Amino acid sequence: MDTYWKKTGATNLSAEFKDLILRIFSYDPSKRPTIDEIRAHPWMCANPVDMKQIRSDILNELAEKRSAQTQDTSREDVNSRGDAMLDLVRETSVVDLCRFNDMTDHDIDVVPGVIWDDINTFNVEHCDSMMQIEKVEGKCLKITLPGETGEDGTSNDLVVKVKFYKLASSDPEQASRTRVRFVRKRGDLEKWYSLFRDMKDAIMEDVLLAPTHA
Repeated sequence: MDTYWKKTGATNLSAEFKDLILRIFSYDPSKRPTIDEIRAHPWMCANPVDMKQIRSDILNELAEKRSAQTQDTSREDVNSRGDAMLDLVRETSVVDLCRFNDMTDHDIDVVPGVIWDDINTFNVEHCDSMMQIEKVEGKCLKITLPGETGEDGTSNDLVVKVKFYKLASSDPEQASRTRVRFVRKRGDLEKWYSLFRDMKDAIMEDVLLAPTHA
């Protein structure tokens, strides 16, 4: 077995872990451990997993990487060309702000009106004005990209709501920031992620920042 572990680059794995893996994937079904036996295995008992600490470490590393990518590109002009749309910024709990989707949740130093301006600019310059963009008073921005109608007559429109939340932070540099969430409500998820990547690369790279810890 030493040759196998060397070929798979697993020579640094502990003997207890190797034993557990070999038992789980044994050719003889009668030798495979039950769930209770797996839980009672020395490797499982000797290394209790601190999920909270693991999650905290991942979030900290993620925030550091994304901050490094955006710290030098924050947009200097934080004002919109028209309405600032501050009525869209909601109050929310710290718990809610600690949960975020790395793909679609960001912090911004600009007013919601700037996001409105950017989405409209992207629509004109990159989508041939196919997107329908509207402000839902006091709630959110709504983006609709019409899709083909299915054989059963159902609509395949992509619908996304852009929501804004006030951040409460003791850090003066972050006190003015707002959390913005692009929430897909209907439509193909991969299509939305592709569209959002294009939107960020084309026009929002300097305005969407890494989410901070509330």
